Amino acid sequence: IIPFIQQLAFLDFKALKHPAFYISNYSTEADGSIVFKCQLLLTSGFYAQDFPKVDFQVTVTTSYPYDPPTVKCLTKDVYHPYVDENGLLTLPAALDCFRGPRLSIKDNY
Repeated sequence: IIPFIQQLAFLDFKALKHPAFYISNYSTEADGSIVFKCQLLLTSGFYAQDFPKVDFQVTVTTSYPYDPPTVKCLTKDVYHPYVDENGLLTLPAALDCFRGPRLSIKDNY
């Protein structure tokens, strides 16, 4: 089951197709979770001057895609309404899509 989850997670990351977002490293934990180290390169906007790149850690558990990945901002001193004091991304609207399986038979018809 773990190889399938790894494949699914990689495909989902590839589907982002954002030129400023890339995976710099990944590893598999003992519990089967996959930890991605990612970077977002900022060229414009409010944070671009102070933070030209922002580092994230995305942890995908074996219950993915039923449960959302955990996203943590590793770059210090980033103040954003959806990043808590520990660097964890808390985006309830985006995480609502993880309230069950992404696909079912009825979704295909």
